[in-house]
Amino acid sequence: MDNRIHQLKSSASIKGDYILCWMQQSQRIAYNHALIRAINLSNDHQLPLVVYFGVTDHYPEANLRHYHFMMEGLQDLQNKFNSLKIRFVILKTSPEIGCIELMKHASFLVMDKGYTRIQRQWRQEVLHAAQNMNINVDEVESDLVIPIETASNKEEYAARTIRTKIMSKIRAYAIEPDDAAPQISSLDLVFDLPFEEITDPMVYLKSLDIDTSIKPSTRFRGGEAEAHKVFSGFLEDRLPNYTLRNHPELDYCSYLSPYLHFGHISPIEIVVRTMDALRSKPELEESVDSFIEELVVRRELSHNFIYFNPNYDSFKGMTYQWAYDTMELHNEDQRDYLYSIEEFESCATHDPYWNAAMKEMVHTGFMHTYMRMYWCKKIIEWTPDCETAYEIAISLNNKYFLDGRDANSFTGVAWCFGKHDRAWTERPVFGKLRYMNENGLKRKFDIDAYVKKIDLMIGE
Repeated sequence: MDNRIHQLKSSASIKGDYILCWMQQSQRIAYNHALIRAINLSNDHQLPLVVYFGVTDHYPEANLRHYHFMMEGLQDLQNKFNSLKIRFVILKTSPEIGCIELMKHASFLVMDKGYTRIQRQWRQEVLHAAQNMNINVDEVESDLVIPIETASNKEEYAARTIRTKIMSKIRAYAIEPDDAAPQISSLDLVFDLPFEEITDPMVYLKSLDIDTSIKPSTRFRGGEAEAHKVFSGFLEDRLPNYTLRNHPELDYCSYLSPYLHFGHISPIEIVVRTMDALRSKPELEESVDSFIEELVVRRELSHNFIYFNPNYDSFKGMTYQWAYDTMELHNEDQRDYLYSIEEFESCATHDPYWNAAMKEMVHTGFMHTYMRMYWCKKIIEWTPDCETAYEIAISLNNKYFLDGRDANSFTGVAWCFGKHDRAWTERPVFGKLRYMNENGLKRKFDIDAYVKKIDLMIGE
């Protein structure tokens, strides 16, 4: 596990009342290497362990749907930490501010690693504050199979350029961590803090000053227990047919993206258990290979993109020059249809297949991966120019998807504008960007069955 631990600050003397684990990205107990590190420090130094989570109602573009899913997970964690005799402190404040306050009486801070801009800013502010404290600070990577800078030290061009770098290391990193249990109870610790402590996350949800216009998902429940339930169902029922995952009318995808987004399940655990399944059922090899490609290579490529490209969420700078050149050349091309963002949100286009995909997104917070590509490509085709298309796609993506506002989502939208792709045959509107149309949907799968499935799912 040591290769996941990054010592950011050391102190010559060990003073403090407890070990502090700041759990913000890895919102789980199983396969949580930061938590394991903190438990080991607690046992080694015979100091109680405190786990902290900060809840801000100003997280960029988050709304009731996202908060509800997250709070379901925090509620589950609260019960689990009580059974482990670990004090779990949830504070109503910006995460870095609460962490800095709790650090004042801690001997060690162990924090998980974040990859988006705001997550990195929080950790930088905490590390800056730690310079004036007598505290040791470790950062532990637990939400990628291969630590981000171990996989690559630069922005990669495409999956083909990072695949070998990742797959050559996967056996060394996809391993089950040793069990760890605290020897000292911290449940009796009392804190005098200038922030409100949240003791019932689901009840407190009602008091947050957040956008409540987007209702909770009608399909997904948050939390580590639910994530394991979904994953077990995938291993048993859907993995054997994963090679059919690009059929949205069927149900052979993993449905794990919301849980990976909130850290309710570790990709390391997923790989370990998937490889265990392969050993007992060698006939799953093709399905497992396809799944590992998506879960590890493609997902970690997306994290590479947002980690090394500061413009990952901006139209200017997120893709390649050839893509900008071709978009600029075709920005004035005639569009057969033009829609506003409100018409998109109302699922009111002329295309029943696109409308069905948007309905799935609006009602459930999820959309099949293949339909996500079609969905975004059509926004390019039905808006005045590519920059407008990008802004609309990112806005809707972050507003409705449970896994919006993360590496996979930002990369998925950027892919539709040429990122991690190549130039294709030139055509109107798209130029050399990859093109998708409804005839392709009809050739590849039963798209009408998908429409019927969504109508049934949302009660239409």
